[in-house]
Amino acid sequence: MNALLILHRHNHNEWARLLAATAKLNQGFDVIVCGLDADRLPIQPLHGEVLLLPVAAEAGPEVLSELLLPYCQKRSHIVAGTDHWGRDLMPRLAAQLDLPMISEVTAIAGPQQWSRPSWAGAIEQSIVGDGSSVLFTVRPQGFSPVSGDIAKDYQRLSVAELTPLVERTIEPSQSMRPQLTEAKTVIAVGRGACTEQLWPLVEALADKLEAAIGGTRPVIDSGWLPSELQVGQTGQLIAPERYIGLGISGATQHMAGIKQAKTVIAVNQDADAPLMQLADYALTGELDKVLPELLASI
Repeated sequence: MNALLILHRHNHNEWARLLAATAKLNQGFDVIVCGLDADRLPIQPLHGEVLLLPVAAEAGPEVLSELLLPYCQKRSHIVAGTDHWGRDLMPRLAAQLDLPMISEVTAIAGPQQWSRPSWAGAIEQSIVGDGSSVLFTVRPQGFSPVSGDIAKDYQRLSVAELTPLVERTIEPSQSMRPQLTEAKTVIAVGRGACTEQLWPLVEALADKLEAAIGGTRPVIDSGWLPSELQVGQTGQLIAPERYIGLGISGATQHMAGIKQAKTVIAVNQDADAPLMQLADYALTGELDKVLPELLASI
């Protein structure tokens, strides 16, 4: 049977990258979209169907896994993106199907050959399958998006009446900034940039550069930014054209999240900090002096 690509939130650029990744399997695959809006469909796959599973955005992994399970039977591969949603859903599906799972795939050489980072991105692990069915999540930033026509023909699936284990309401965060995983420029802040004096300067710089703002885990834990803006191995994996790290020393798990950034710029008063050693451009100085000068020069 065909492979299956599972999509959820509406993001055509990310969807096009996931379609490109799944096409690397060199076989037909179907696409199942979890959502209520039939007008938001992905690019039509070359050899496969588009299925619409009409579920609300609030549906959690407990409910979704039950709804998806009938369509995951006897699939050669089941694929989803590496994000909070995929990380919640795919292990649950793998357990229910009693199948192996691979996470964080960055390259696909064929139906049974994958690459993924290991040891916080320090090494690349090559995995060769034995021909059995497998689930895996993909880092979409590592694949060039495919082009094509938006799917017009799709099959609307019926949804069984399931009661969620926990009733909850998710309020989407409102922001005029670009999405963290899609932004061409990302400003990442460490604890050194999180003061009442410096924060307005950070936001002003982001406004001028049309940049997204992300943070390290300590910044998230201290409440300066919401959890979905954490950059790192346990947060968002980003691949911007320009990454600007402000007051970040460079913990291993954070560095693993920026490995695909094209240009790395770092500002820190410690010239020996790991991020300063990695950066393409490193400026040693205190942020309360550097940021005003930087803003004045733009």
